[in-house]
Amino acid sequence: AAGPPMIVVGPQHGGIMEVEVREHGCRFALDFARVYFNSRLSGEHSRLVREIVRDAEAARQRSSEGGGGKKRPCVVADVMAGVGPFAVPLTSPAAGHFDPSSVDIVCHANDLNPVSHEYLCRNAKLNRCYSDKLLTYNLDGREFIRRMSDERVDVDHFIMNLPASAPEFLDAFRGYDFLHRDRTPRVHVHCFGEKARDAADAARVESDLAARCEAALGAEGCLRGGEDSGGGFAARVVRDVGPRKNMFCCSFDLPR
Repeated sequence: AAGPPMIVVGPQHGGIMEVEVREHGCRFALDFARVYFNSRLSGEHSRLVREIVRDAEAARQRSSEGGGGKKRPCVVADVMAGVGPFAVPLTSPAAGHFDPSSVDIVCHANDLNPVSHEYLCRNAKLNRCYSDKLLTYNLDGREFIRRMSDERVDVDHFIMNLPASAPEFLDAFRGYDFLHRDRTPRVHVHCFGEKARDAADAARVESDLAARCEAALGAEGCLRGGEDSGGGFAARVVRDVGPRKNMFCCSFDLPR
């Protein structure tokens, strides 16, 4: 009897996994065999982009009401940017969720994987991202965070979308050079965590996630209370990934 059919992939099929994905008005070229992209995170990409846009709009409004000189842009540092699912829609006129002429956003986008960085640059051109608004880097995540601090980049939002290990990269913020007394960067860390059994258990799960972030920051309790605690710690469920496991986005103001 004939055996089961076999699919043999060789060098001649080098581009078989290269595709173009459309998401929220933007086009993303990528090779699934060489980079990571999950269409199930489309909602999270849109949610966080819109949150940052709203923050930029509010800051611009406050600045207008206060008068003064030139308005500063909202600055985003995307530490693990991949092929650009956050960075591209934040800086592309094709995204359609805000008017670039009225909301000024600059995104510093980094990825260690040189192939991801290559596609990030390609997608920036594909979506006509403003060259002075999307600045790309090919660095280790910790090195990138320290570079933002060393070069005194006035970051409003850090995005850390590497669920398997992003919280551990928070140790790079130790010794961070804060530029303002009245505000600190808002950090958005994606990670995996335990699925809560009920509403009461959700508080414990959130506390456990905060403790993991605190351990990396090197300051126990800095996100869960006290005078120097980071403001507004919140753990939001992004998606269900297993019977006992969720993906979360933990957001907080970086504690001093």
